[in-house]
Amino acid sequence: MTRRTVRLDIANSLSEADWHCVDTFKYRSERLSKTELVKEHNSGRVAWSMTMTEKGLTCEGDLPAESIIVEHLAALRFFYLEKEPVFFDKVVNMLSQHSRLAEATLAYRSIKAEWKNALFGDAVQIEWHGGKISAGRLLDLWFNGEYFHGDKKARDELGRLWETIPQMVTKWLLVEAALCSTSVVLKLNAWLAGLVRRV
Repeated sequence: MTRRTVRLDIANSLSEADWHCVDTFKYRSERLSKTELVKEHNSGRVAWSMTMTEKGLTCEGDLPAESIIVEHLAALRFFYLEKEPVFFDKVVNMLSQHSRLAEATLAYRSIKAEWKNALFGDAVQIEWHGGKISAGRLLDLWFNGEYFHGDKKARDELGRLWETIPQMVTKWLLVEAALCSTSVVLKLNAWLAGLVRRV
């Protein structure tokens, strides 16, 4: 695969609202990059293994401390929640409106596909009761049922899930999903590093 660098000069076409979005995205990305979870797992993976024995399924691994998981999810949620000004798709769409180069369009499509795969694709997926639970749905359940809200439906669904799949396994999958989507956010932030206001 040949790698090309495309330089875009969009700084002059951004409105004040666009700049606010870019500045906020950079600020939130920086905060996300400094969470303990990213510092401890800069490879983007958490060591974990599952083994089937005569006694059943055995899970081994070191999950980060609960406070580290919560800190990271609190920083990540700004990019995940549609109502937030730095919702990932909203930022990419805004940037793509200012560049008409075919290479730029492909790059924006590619990073949106990475984001979608991290949340709804094969990055993390559970088959359960004849259906599939994506990383995005798992994030929703943990966000709404456990960490940030007291949504009874989400809490009940998590409870049913834990009856079949151990809570620790679903938490490990949650952390994996968070790290996968974080890597995409930080990639876009790296793209924005050279975007500065002209005075």
